[in-house]
Amino acid sequence: MTFRILLLLSALAFGSTQAYDAGTYGLGTWNETYAFAANEKPNNTNSVPFSIGTGNYTFQVNIAKLTSTVPVAKDRTQDRHYVASFYNLIWEGGLSLNQSLRDAVGTGEEGIPRLCLGVHAGTLSQAATNGYREQDDGDCSNAFGKQCMNDLQKINASQASDCSQSYMPESCKARFGDGSFASTVLINPYRPNNQTDPFLQDSPIQFSYYRTQIVTAQDESYYEREDKRLHAVFFSGEWGVTPVCNRVNNTKLGKDSIAVSQGGTYSGIAASATALMAGVASAAVTGVTGKPEGFASSTTGGGDATAVYPSTTNELVSYLGDDSARVIVLTKTFDFSGTEGTTTSSGCAPWGTATGCQTAIDKDQWCENYEPDAPKVSSITYDAAGTLGITVASDKSIVGDGSKGVIKGKGLRIVNGATNVIIQNVAITDINPEYVWGGDAITLDGTDNVWIDHVTTSNIARQHIVLGTEASGNVTISNSYIDGSGDYSATCDGHQYWALYFDGSDDQVTFKNNYIYQTSGRAPKVQSNTLLHAVNNYWNDNSGHAFEIGKGGYVLAEGNVFEDVKAPLEASSYAGELFTAGSGSACSSALGRSCEANSLSGSGTFSESNTEFLSKFSGAVVAAAKPASGIKAYVTANAGAGKLSQ
Repeated sequence: MTFRILLLLSALAFGSTQAYDAGTYGLGTWNETYAFAANEKPNNTNSVPFSIGTGNYTFQVNIAKLTSTVPVAKDRTQDRHYVASFYNLIWEGGLSLNQSLRDAVGTGEEGIPRLCLGVHAGTLSQAATNGYREQDDGDCSNAFGKQCMNDLQKINASQASDCSQSYMPESCKARFGDGSFASTVLINPYRPNNQTDPFLQDSPIQFSYYRTQIVTAQDESYYEREDKRLHAVFFSGEWGVTPVCNRVNNTKLGKDSIAVSQGGTYSGIAASATALMAGVASAAVTGVTGKPEGFASSTTGGGDATAVYPSTTNELVSYLGDDSARVIVLTKTFDFSGTEGTTTSSGCAPWGTATGCQTAIDKDQWCENYEPDAPKVSSITYDAAGTLGITVASDKSIVGDGSKGVIKGKGLRIVNGATNVIIQNVAITDINPEYVWGGDAITLDGTDNVWIDHVTTSNIARQHIVLGTEASGNVTISNSYIDGSGDYSATCDGHQYWALYFDGSDDQVTFKNNYIYQTSGRAPKVQSNTLLHAVNNYWNDNSGHAFEIGKGGYVLAEGNVFEDVKAPLEASSYAGELFTAGSGSACSSALGRSCEANSLSGSGTFSESNTEFLSKFSGAVVAAAKPASGIKAYVTANAGAGKLSQ
């Protein structure tokens, strides 16, 4: 008995994982167990919810004053008290932790191999407590400082693969009166070659990490210190890092709890502190993956700036528009629908009044000036937020976390001299899809060095990506999914007519490895003074035309796949220059290599042999090309948000 309890106390002093039996929590057993018997039940009902994949979890902190049946130290022959803080992870009932992690969609077929727990806690300094309110601090960054929180996320993310010991970064030390850190690990036995304690295989509710301190029976200083401590708790694994911020109220225990041996099972722990939690953010990503090809090859975006993780639409707008170099990670759907109210105006129906036909908003008297004979629509009500995108300033990287980075109801605008911007792994969707002039997904106008990568656009009012009349130099659009399917279109057939419009006065665009699906026109429209390299893209199910090339449009199209595209090139409006790589050797002098032939099936003709403009590529960084034979499979597997290998 004595030997077992001393083992328990030793384990508690250094941190361990434990499980509890059905007596109090309805929990599991361990093969060689030491336990706590409680004289009272926990009253902590406030817990922070968060998710790993689609698995739902909560986290709470409790404090218990415990006594032992034997002295807890050599000089404590009479007083056997100590205090423990319990960091409790609770998961969905009816499953073991490993089953829950295994079944969490988004963490892989067999779940994650291990779950790391890092606890960074400290008493707030005076600087941190001035003006501090928990309800305003969803991720502890107001109290700890954003630099501290970002550094903690980086530290835990870098150690998620092996759960190595975390540490307190320099940026956090000034905020803590008595900073401390600790870490522990759980292993998933469902993953091959992993080992774990048996209780994790059948414990259905929770595990705890403990921190203990020996006290006298009347010692209240521990509670007084805990009342001022904030806990930044990081759960990490191969999915990334999930931080949980919490604070413990100063709640005293009415009775002691007794530490005893329970003959191989665990019973409940008394805990009567209430956790005051605020917000949860997921932070699996800290920067951009890979580098751009082609014209935007020198684009760096926010570079190695410490990542920030906006939690509200206002915060996202602020980060995107400020003067700082930033890496902005999107960990959720930012829904702008309704944030600016609605607008009601007149309109017209130039494409018909049948179900599925888009209606035009009478923006700047467009109906009167361009479609005077179209049926009039007296009243159109649309979401005001969608009509103008969020302004993106220079030196920004906007990166989605897994498949979670979504901007709904509003697009992005890189205009008026903003440069050096990366948009990666982000979905932009649901921008007034019924109404032309209701908004664009991504707008570039008067910019330079922009990389759009692994982006999905869908249900857009007008253009999915538009380059306006001002110069947009050195642009690369890669691995993106232009989804033109929807309930409304200008061709009234569920195929979006307004897909891609490149109209700048001096634009250079690399368009590579993109999937253009279910469109009917302007896919893309190229004119004014635009040099476009369209390479290794996949066009599928186009009921109208793909390329519309006006005067000043110069297009090299190679290694592309056209499948069921009625007209790869609109012949009636063709006024620019196009080389479709009918002769691969024609590219050698300008590109230093042969061009790759395009592939067409179930599609119209695509054969133009203008080569004089190829000299415009001289001295430029030109993207490599692969044979068209493997492009369909590659693009459909990799294009769009949520398909980035991070």
